[in-house]
Amino acid sequence: MTTVSNIHHASKPRLNTLLVTARDSPYDTTLPARTPVDFCRPGSQWRVMDIDLVLAPVDGSDQSERAAEYAIAVAERYDADLHLLFVIDERLHQDIDSGDVSATAIAEEHQAFTESIRDRFRDAHDGVFETSSATAFSETRLMQTPGSVVLDVAEDLDSDFIVVPREEGSEEAVGRAAIYVIEYASQPVLTV
Repeated sequence: MTTVSNIHHASKPRLNTLLVTARDSPYDTTLPARTPVDFCRPGSQWRVMDIDLVLAPVDGSDQSERAAEYAIAVAERYDADLHLLFVIDERLHQDIDSGDVSATAIAEEHQAFTESIRDRFRDAHDGVFETSSATAFSETRLMQTPGSVVLDVAEDLDSDFIVVPREEGSEEAVGRAAIYVIEYASQPVLTV
């Protein structure tokens, strides 16, 4: 299921446009490229979203790889840059600390995942591709969750659009963050 969520934020106007693409669209896809469709208020003025930076929080799961592919498509469509945020879950951190999981092996997996996404991005688009990582928990800050980490990074980077993976009952960090991001993001959010 793919969803676009436009969350109202007190300091920003409500975004009510959805760009129609030929794939998976119930709308007439004969519209010219970059044609926005107002789906909230029939007859109102059309607005085009201006997207310069797409944020894609990932955790290395298959679902986050799929979300990264959608993020690449959005970046290509809007001629935007892409920032891949690797969210490190508390359980993974604890497994590394306890020696149950090799930090080197995890770093190599993350690097391979990132390189794969970077290669796909470069094949599709010539924009800027950046990466970062963040820990999805804090031993000193009670309210730090995967969702709050994603939103903090989105605000710090001044991202214009977030593509986040969502899977029912997910145990992965980013999958658990999706609902929080949908509810509290000030940017449009695409959940995949």
